[in-house]
Amino acid sequence: IGAFYVFADSAITPGVPVEKRFKLYTGMRELDQLSAGDVDFSGAVSLGWFGFFAKILLFTLRMFNDVLHNWGLSILALTLLTRLAVYPLTRSAVVSGRKMQALQPQLKLLQEKYADDKETLNREMMALWSKNGVNPLGGCFPILIQMPVFFALFAALSYEPNLFHADFWFLKDLSAQDPYGITGVLIVAGMYVQQLMTPMTG
Repeated sequence: IGAFYVFADSAITPGVPVEKRFKLYTGMRELDQLSAGDVDFSGAVSLGWFGFFAKILLFTLRMFNDVLHNWGLSILALTLLTRLAVYPLTRSAVVSGRKMQALQPQLKLLQEKYADDKETLNREMMALWSKNGVNPLGGCFPILIQMPVFFALFAALSYEPNLFHADFWFLKDLSAQDPYGITGVLIVAGMYVQQLMTPMTG
């Protein structure tokens, strides 16, 4: 274990002793402990650009653990809560995607008809979308809004020190890589199913 501390620039006069004082914290990177003393050390924890959301998720995760007494179940509960919170946005993106998919045959006809006239093609496409109440960005914008939440969830789970040596199911340490690769297979299977459920818009 090593550490270094950089002091602010100051003049040093020959023969005059210089004394610097500082406080040191050693322990788990728990936000409650880091900010509990007379010196706030919470700045030592970096939760990324979306730290505000990450702190809320960490607080919620620990609330779940106080009730469930299992970090694995708490992570599942937090993930489910997060998915439910962003469900309206997810549904909006899926509905918009399905509308775009339904218009694909008409868009294809327009592209064939105005292949040599991009300006007219764009105008006709906009008219078609407007007539059917479709926003071409309707499938992307809700997803973009969700991204800060999921980045914050990743940061929160990467940070939580209590996951070290916390066991769940066949995993003996939730802060370590799955030694059997089972969770990786489950993730790939889940992504495949989600891809089958997601409409193709183009």
